[in-house]
Formats: sequence, C-alpha cells, structure tokens
Amino acid sequence: MKVTVSWLREFVDFDLGVESLCRGLTFLGQEVESVYSERDSAEAESLLKLSADEGFELDDTVLDLEITPNRPDCLSVVGIAREVSLLVDKPLRLRKVKLAEAGRPVEDAATLEVRETEACPRYIG
Repeated sequence: MKVTVSWLREFVDFDLGVESLCRGLTFLGQEVESVYSERDSAEAESLLKLSADEGFELDDTVLDLEITPNRPDCLSVVGIAREVSLLVDKPLRLRKVKLAEAGRPVEDAATLEVRETEACPRYIG
C-alpha cells in the first residue's frame, strides 16, 4: 500500500524524519518495502517534463508498505495513521462526518409486527 508522509500528517501531528518513521513502522510490524520521492516518480512516468512552478504538490515522500494478512486494519491511510499515532504517542485526528437527515424518519420507512408471540416471546427493535 502506498501512502504519502503529508497524508499521514493530516491525521497525526508528528515531526519524525522519514528514516525514523520507517524504522518505527517496521518495529510495529509494518514492512516498508520502498521509499521514494513523489516528484521523481511523476517525472519518470510522465510524457511532459514538469517545471517547479507548475503548481503541483510533488515534494512529498511516498512509503510503499507491505501489509500482512493478519493486519487488515492497516489497509487504509487511517489504519497506518493509527500506527503512527501509537508510535509517536500523539492523538489521531479523524475527520468529523455529519450526515443530514433528508425526507421522512427511518422509523416510518418500515414497521414490524410479531404475529407469533409464542415463537418470538421477546422482540427488541
């Protein structure tokens, strides 16, 4: 899985260098397969050469992690950010999601009636 250092910093406030971050993640069981600059990768794969003043934010470091089968919790940037949070002993900042209700209440969408009270003596719902 590929994740940028700046993306991790959106979730955890840390000031570790890339080498220390990789060592810490490896210590926690996350194998760091490779580390490379986003700019080098973009220039190598693009047909056009990008100048520094193009407005692209390519000055970042990409960590390529090998996620083991026993750690599905680390299959997202939030999962890796949790590991970094543990490593640096700083809180994880998750984005607040607020969903506005639209239309009629969900309670009105369906009703349930237990007809066989002998077979279902107690229903909580």
